[in-house]
Amino acid sequence: MKYLGWIFTIVVLSGCGSETTGPKISPSLSPINFGEERINSGVTDWDVHLWLFNKGDEILKIESVSIIGDKNCSLTIEGPDRDKVTDTADPALVSIRYLPTLETEDQAALVIRSNAVNYPKLIIPICGRGVAEGNQGKQPPLVCKLPPESQADCEE
Repeated sequence: MKYLGWIFTIVVLSGCGSETTGPKISPSLSPINFGEERINSGVTDWDVHLWLFNKGDEILKIESVSIIGDKNCSLTIEGPDRDKVTDTADPALVSIRYLPTLETEDQAALVIRSNAVNYPKLIIPICGRGVAEGNQGKQPPLVCKLPPESQADCEE
């Protein structure tokens, strides 16, 4: 009787290529979808708490956090609560609130500028739909899209 066997060779490549070192930003959520919110209520069902982690090997410095494309001025941000993130156990917190005043779909983006080597300009889509009392659930699910960069920002 003849024995037929297979030999498997596993090759592990170690140290090949160049691994980028430095701070690496990692958001806890992307995109940010508020779904439907009642217009002119003055309150929101919930704020979104976005955690900004550093998955790199150097200190992450957050330079700015802003919202672009909020043509209806329905979004507000608070934070970050710190401008330096040392590691994954100590993330920065940014809170986003959506308070629509018009019955419309809002598409905007959160822009976070930092010294991160992976995303020095991190852009996170944000969306929400303002609905009148009694009109909840009558529209298809909302999909977040990035607003055009030329779209005017909210001016307060």
